[in-house]
Amino acid sequence: MKKVIAFLFVFFALICNAQNDIKVTALTPNTELNYIISNLLVCEKKASLYNGAFYVNLFLMSDSKATPSEFSPESCEILYSFLVSIKPDGDYYSWSKLYKIEGMYDPKIVEIIEIKYPSFYVKIEHGAFDDRNVELFEFSGSNMRKE
Repeated sequence: MKKVIAFLFVFFALICNAQNDIKVTALTPNTELNYIISNLLVCEKKASLYNGAFYVNLFLMSDSKATPSEFSPESCEILYSFLVSIKPDGDYYSWSKLYKIEGMYDPKIVEIIEIKYPSFYVKIEHGAFDDRNVELFEFSGSNMRKE
């Protein structure tokens, strides 16, 4: 019985540590998706930065496309991604930016931190319960239409 328990523990530890590198992708050019995401009302985390100069919304999604086939073949677990929408103050759609942070196991948003206008960090904790990592991802809320 002890051998079975030890085997299961090692097996699950190996599965949970098979996480790939995290990737950030700019999705801003997809204007229709960008508009929809920036105006959704339900999200994981919202922040008003620099006295309301712009707003950040983070949406959590299960992401089978960002999950490598070898990640967890026995349990069918998948990795998660966040969609990061940055939009200006105002009730009209003038511009926004959209990014995807992908390839995280059990992610949790720790905080959104202002740096120096218009930049900010999104601090995310992710990984297996016994091997959590904290990473900072830097974004800009500048109001340029194109990247």
